Amino acid sequence: VYNYRQKLMNSKNEDRLYLRTIWENFKDGFYLSPGEIAILNGDTGVGKTAFCQNIAYYSGKKVLYLSLEVNLNLINRRFIQIAHKFTKEQANTQLIENPDTCAELLTKIDTLSMPPNIEGIRRLIAELEPDLLIVDPLDGIKPKRYTSDNRQRVDSAIHGLREIVDTYEVIALVVAHPGKAESRLGMMDAHSSKDSATIGQKADVIFAFEGSRSTSRRMLRTTKARDGNPIMEYLDFEPLTFNFTTHKN
Repeated sequence: VYNYRQKLMNSKNEDRLYLRTIWENFKDGFYLSPGEIAILNGDTGVGKTAFCQNIAYYSGKKVLYLSLEVNLNLINRRFIQIAHKFTKEQANTQLIENPDTCAELLTKIDTLSMPPNIEGIRRLIAELEPDLLIVDPLDGIKPKRYTSDNRQRVDSAIHGLREIVDTYEVIALVVAHPGKAESRLGMMDAHSSKDSATIGQKADVIFAFEGSRSTSRRMLRTTKARDGNPIMEYLDFEPLTFNFTTHKN
């Protein structure tokens, strides 16, 4: 009781991540708090990485971004595109002609593409003290001991992240992949993460991120919200600049 009381007394609204500060159509009361893990489930190609990058850049938080599928050069170029609403060609020109300006845009975002293990992530959190940790994707984290069993890899990773988040009071946004059946049928729920039911147990919030690659509209809905109201919101995706904007009916 006293530990929780102290946590309440120390908590500040500015420490929370309010999605409404990025997209004005989102519910005013929905936020992620320090010490919470949010899982982002979504099919390949719907823009999960771009969505995470939009949150990383527009939130204004100090971010540690672990890009474990997309290489560092590409992820940083996409950050430039998001920040300036540039196409690929415009971003490349900006990087050549104004590299210092581009670097200034990413002063609050530390990116890493070499897959770490849980202990490596723990050291990075202790050293960099980010407000927000983004892991993209969860199964890119190296296991402590080699195993070909992906379920064991994912279970070990989510257990380790749960401990880190609880210890360092960081917000974690973690990309996971849904099982093929749920993805195909559009039936994602709190237990739809590929290879592991443990994700649903350890996460505080689980988002389903859905949409067709042939259209711009995306839906973000909660399939689990341990300490808050569920949400269902719509965004428009601009693939040329990797920006998400409020969906216009």
